[in-house]
Amino acid sequence: STNASAKIIDSNISTKVKSSPAIKVTHEQGKVVVNKALLETNGSSSPIFENSGTLEINETPSTANGSRIAIIKNGKTTINGSTLVASGANAQDEEPSGFLIIGETNSSELIIKNSSININSKLPYYKTATMFSIDNTKTSIKLNNTQMNFGSSKLLNTKNSEVNLTLENQIGEGHITTDDKSKIEITLSNNTIFMGSINSENENADITLKLDNNSKFVLTKDTYITKLENENKDNSNIKFSNYKLYINGKSIN
Repeated sequence: STNASAKIIDSNISTKVKSSPAIKVTHEQGKVVVNKALLETNGSSSPIFENSGTLEINETPSTANGSRIAIIKNGKTTINGSTLVASGANAQDEEPSGFLIIGETNSSELIIKNSSININSKLPYYKTATMFSIDNTKTSIKLNNTQMNFGSSKLLNTKNSEVNLTLENQIGEGHITTDDKSKIEITLSNNTIFMGSINSENENADITLKLDNNSKFVLTKDTYITKLENENKDNSNIKFSNYKLYINGKSIN
């Protein structure tokens, strides 16, 4: 746990008790770099990391056996070349998720590249945990060439938040849901394929979807957005698969 600067290299960090993340950056001025380490937590409410500052995790396999992957409250988090595995829940009375991003007035940035993020398929929350749960905050999430393994089909859920989600050189699958108080901008770029839906049950949320010419959106449920910006003007990179895409309540197919 730190509010200063630190480097962790070729180290093993393991915790066993409740509320004990392997890495905790407590202050916005704190900066931690983790290179080629091994992180493991075993207690409830013990994510692999909590971050309120700047955190870089490089080539570091990590496991949370009784908790979610991470809690992010502020600052910038970068995960590169790492495999992260978690049970998906902090405590029985909490909504299960891989990443919990929260903060009333703060904003955060999460970058995950060349990595793998997983809910343990052998544990009970595999089929219920949302990968990214975002509550009452402003955040930017960028996924690049990252595998995601979870059994719930719930990729991202937001409540009272402003979110920028970018999938770049990425295969993504799952459903994105939000409440009426949230605003989401979703960008698919650089040969991304996204198979899923956006707000299949909420017609009123403020959602912008952007696609470049080399990316595809394959609908698996009806989808509701407010704005579409597609470099492919005939929308041939959107595969409707007998579902409908609504823009401000009007179907475009």
